[in-house]
Amino acid sequence: MRQAMADDGDMRRAIRALRDRESLNFGRAIPYVCDAVQRILRGEPPAADAIVLDKGDSPYTTCREWLRLLRRPFSQWHPENVSAVQQWHDTLRGADPRVCLAILRAGLRSWADYTRPITRDAMIFRLQHALACMPAAWSVAFLQHCRRADPRDPLAAVWAAHALQRCQGDHPDLAAGLRAAVGHCLELAAPAMPLLPGILNFSDLLPEDRLPDASAPPLQHAVAAIMRLQRGNVEQGAAILDGVSRRVAAGQGTALAAAAVAIGQSLLRHADERRPHAGRYRALHLPVMGLWLSFSSGEEARTLLADALPPFRELARQDARLLMPCVHLAAAVGDDDVRRGPLPRPGSRASACAT
Repeated sequence: MRQAMADDGDMRRAIRALRDRESLNFGRAIPYVCDAVQRILRGEPPAADAIVLDKGDSPYTTCREWLRLLRRPFSQWHPENVSAVQQWHDTLRGADPRVCLAILRAGLRSWADYTRPITRDAMIFRLQHALACMPAAWSVAFLQHCRRADPRDPLAAVWAAHALQRCQGDHPDLAAGLRAAVGHCLELAAPAMPLLPGILNFSDLLPEDRLPDASAPPLQHAVAAIMRLQRGNVEQGAAILDGVSRRVAAGQGTALAAAAVAIGQSLLRHADERRPHAGRYRALHLPVMGLWLSFSSGEEARTLLADALPPFRELARQDARLLMPCVHLAAAVGDDDVRRGPLPRPGSRASACAT
């Protein structure tokens, strides 16, 4: 803020240049769309910068037609932006996990064609959406196949590890596979690849399920407790959580560690209300503070996480990094007051905590 207040115009010019590069039709998006509709109604060719998905004469009402379309990389439709193909498909046909798998394949094939950070972020969002809308077993099997087909491809390695991490809490047998997948990523010198830092920070990757070192930060111990509670290892998770709770209460650790403890305590308090499962992937995956928490249903998520929200709100007043995780947690438990309203912070009447 001090740099911005003292800036002589260079920062403003740099921001405007970035906006012009990254934002299409800035300030005139509505007129642009209206002009595009008029072109369609008059039968004129689209504008030069329009995103055109050439579907030929096909009405695209069958899965086969969409699978044929998705043989093409996304970059062939538009070299600068990642098209929202899944949204388009679901609007016309409804959800179909087979199309999600094809979107995942097309996205991986298109990754190298998009180099700007904003388009990489958009691609990650599209692929994560596709992963969430197909059976976890499909994504794991496909990405492990890609990894075996090209063991030196860091992209396939990282996404295979990410797919395993998403369902690790549901299927403890996958823990060994996740460790191997992450080890493979590190061998390929892929730590800078997106997603891998989160996989390393928020997965139980210690050999033979050992605890973090006693000198490790409280956040690591809190995450280890949460992962064990997710896998049904309540006794060990409770023991770890008890130790880290005392450290946090004594003033050790950050607000992030305290927030993770709040999640762990809520999971532990309602551990007996978690529905049993026999080797099947749970249906609902929720990201809270980088942790992929899995549940059988939205009702189970609300039950197991509701007690974490009040302390989480207090901690979000102290540390702005917890504002968006607070919104995610509120969404998981269905608390519309937090999702839609302001979150007060010390020294201010309201904060910018909003969906």
